[in-house]
Amino acid sequence: NDPVAEATYFLNHIQGKIGEAVLAIDWEQYQNAAWGNVNWVRRFVDEVHRQTNVWPLIYVQESAIWQVANCANDCGLWIAKYPSMNWHSWQVPDMQVNTAPWSVYTLWQFAGDDEDRSIATVDLDGWQRLANPTGQVSSQPVISGDPSGSSISSDETWTNNLGDTWHREVGRFTSNRPLTLRWGALPTSTAIAELPAGSVIDYDAWSCHDGEVWIRQPRSNGQYGYLPCRNAVTNEAYGTFSE
Repeated sequence: NDPVAEATYFLNHIQGKIGEAVLAIDWEQYQNAAWGNVNWVRRFVDEVHRQTNVWPLIYVQESAIWQVANCANDCGLWIAKYPSMNWHSWQVPDMQVNTAPWSVYTLWQFAGDDEDRSIATVDLDGWQRLANPTGQVSSQPVISGDPSGSSISSDETWTNNLGDTWHREVGRFTSNRPLTLRWGALPTSTAIAELPAGSVIDYDAWSCHDGEVWIRQPRSNGQYGYLPCRNAVTNEAYGTFSE
């Protein structure tokens, strides 16, 4: 699919891990219609970095490094190369691994066959810097004037990883036209459902950005859906509001 939309979908589903887990994109031929496209991964990692300030690692087989070579100045390399598919050992094989245009690999996966094993060239501190290079990336909303890091400040306003300001408000919205409920508050975010006119959405926060006012719908398992409810330029509402 579109790499920017894929990146947004990915980030929308790992909000609790950003800044803590090392991010990576797995670039393989299997079930990949974009295989051979030298700009797909570049666009993906650029979008992840734009939203998080984190550069993902790129996992790729040695013979396909050319497809992601334009990322070498920004992203770490997780290279895959095995002596054979039957290397059922934790011993790192004695073999040459070509990483050009990278000078070194960050990780090398040296065994496969459902027994994926990798060796890393970074220590614990290096691993943490891969996850949080600036020391300021947070998986939680950034609260103005709230050093405790709690999810909501006294004024119940916060800024998310995209730089959008959100305001706590509990209410109910009833649409007057078909609208798309999405996994993120962006026009490019992956759709959850196409809602007909008359749909009722209970929401807990709102944000004004990208020309529209968005509301946030709490969902199961700590997830959220997002819906545009008003044109921020004309102030035209896409339905009615109630407490």
